[in-house]
Amino acid sequence: MKFDPSKEIDDVQASLIIRNIINFGNIMYSKHVEKQMKARNYTTNDVIYILENGKIVSKEYRDDFQNWVYKITGQDLEGEDGGVVTAILTKNDIVIITVLS
Repeated sequence: MKFDPSKEIDDVQASLIIRNIINFGNIMYSKHVEKQMKARNYTTNDVIYILENGKIVSKEYRDDFQNWVYKITGQDLEGEDGGVVTAILTKNDIVIITVLS
């Protein structure tokens, strides 16, 4: 089955896809997120931990990229509340757009 990033999927399936990509796919980081991670003292391990253990709290369709963006909140490795905004690009690729504290 081909993955279509423009099609809406439920939060449970989106979480499963994201977790599968973390384990077997590619995680890309935008230039914006690299600056935000540094400002918030996030490591890539913090981002992955939030993606694996957090919960999708919102999603939004972006016309300009024709895909869905997911806001996932949870705790980082230090137990602090945080968030990650990501988009599923393909069944094997996600991009981390920004991080939230």
